Amino acid sequence: MPPAKRKPMAGLAATAAMIADNAAMAAPRDSRFQHSFEVALDQLEPDPNQARRRFDAEEIRELALSMGETGQLQPILVRKGGDKAPYVIVAGERRWRAAKMLGWEKMLAIEHRLDPEVAGLVENLQRVDLSPVEEAQGIRRLMEGKGVPQSEVAAMLGKPEKHVSESLRILSLPTEFLDALSNSKVALSRSSLVELARIGDPAVRAKLIAQALDGRLTLHAVRTAAAGPKAAPKPPPEMKARPLNLAALDKVVARFAEAGVPRSQKDLHKARLEKLRADIDRLLAGLE
Repeated sequence: MPPAKRKPMAGLAATAAMIADNAAMAAPRDSRFQHSFEVALDQLEPDPNQARRRFDAEEIRELALSMGETGQLQPILVRKGGDKAPYVIVAGERRWRAAKMLGWEKMLAIEHRLDPEVAGLVENLQRVDLSPVEEAQGIRRLMEGKGVPQSEVAAMLGKPEKHVSESLRILSLPTEFLDALSNSKVALSRSSLVELARIGDPAVRAKLIAQALDGRLTLHAVRTAAAGPKAAPKPPPEMKARPLNLAALDKVVARFAEAGVPRSQKDLHKARLEKLRADIDRLLAGLE
């Protein structure tokens, strides 16, 4: 007689059910979504092709204070294959710097397996973290590195082609000026930079650049300079004298004689008739 099968203990059954439930909720191996993992800070290195070139120390301190209170709310993007570390930061270098300031040993990351240059630039643009100059430089590096035209870069970034064209126009400004903007606290709007790049007169442009570095340049001033001096108003066209129509004058006089002058309007009509008589007297004087 075969031995009776032992019933599983109630605790083991509950544990097995819990494991099954968790397995069902876990991400499948072929999931289209990339999932976060913990990575040691010393296993990360910044991307040398990062679009952002300037990191404000005060902003990093403020971010560190926020992360210290709330934790890391958003993982950074990384890719494998760094020169100095196993992972390269695709997007999130500010968070990495803040975590180092806090003395953290690890932080959350997501491995990004698509184009890292596009991902890094898009992430920064979506977070409105880039200055207009940094955005323009990032777009140019993307075009040169991938060998793609403006239209394709615009599609990659989800931006109108005109936006990409205007950004590249900014880079036509003097390199010294663009470097000064990147290394200073002077904030100049994207529209101001685009309009400034459109000015062809070197003297006018140099004057506006000096105002920009002093923090005195406005978009209105750039557009006024671009419009140039206002053209002098055109003189009114000369009025050509028309020949006097005596027949029409006879008809007017005849109508006055027929209609008469209402008593209620006699003062008004009298004034007008006196003016007409004075005009006729001048005409007669000219015929003598």
